[in-house]
Amino acid sequence: MFQFAVDDLDRLDREWAVTTPGAKLTSTSSAIRNKPIFAAFVFTGCKAKADGQCDLVADFTVTDPDGKQYAEHRDAAVWPRAPLAKGVLMRSDALLGMRVEPGEPLGRYMVRITLHDRVAGVDIATSQMIEVREAE
Repeated sequence: MFQFAVDDLDRLDREWAVTTPGAKLTSTSSAIRNKPIFAAFVFTGCKAKADGQCDLVADFTVTDPDGKQYAEHRDAAVWPRAPLAKGVLMRSDALLGMRVEPGEPLGRYMVRITLHDRVAGVDIATSQMIEVREAE
């Protein structure tokens, strides 16, 4: 599993749709107050149930610069379909959008994603720091 952040979902969709060699995803590790940023991830493989469908969900937890829980979203649907071929990267259906508003602290926010494969009984976690600052 690889976690990344983007500030433009339309660009992410366009970049993800490129299937030729050399395709790239534009990511960021910083955000501007009042502007949305999105935590996303890619992964490979999942175990299918008897009906051929995977049962993957994710928990998103955000901690603010003061170490307090800023947000939590549990059991977001990640991939409720059949697995792709072995080794093919899949982009999660679930992502987390956040926007730091006036009065909320600036600084480093920790975004943690825990992926649960409910069929395989496997959990994988990753995290990323997002630096939030004022607009220049």
